[in-house]
Amino acid sequence: MCSNGKDNYQKKRRKYDESFKEELLKMVKSGRSVAEVSRTMDLGENLLYKWKSEEKSQEMSVKTLVNLYLAICGAARAARYV
Repeated sequence: MCSNGKDNYQKKRRKYDESFKEELLKMVKSGRSVAEVSRTMDLGENLLYKWKSEEKSQEMSVKTLVNLYLAICGAARAARYV
């Protein structure tokens, strides 16, 4: 037995596939609260907030890459006319 009185049972982490995450984030985007979705799906609110943050970060990365590409293409076009 452990010295702190707890047994040796450890909770296993659940893994969620991308389609499940996307579906829950769609629920939140459609107006349902994070608290409501997390209660309904038996998840911690902080996990949904983490997924929202990761999604936003990915969207920002894509926007940055698109803007960089457009800037390079614009500079290349301008250089042709010089």
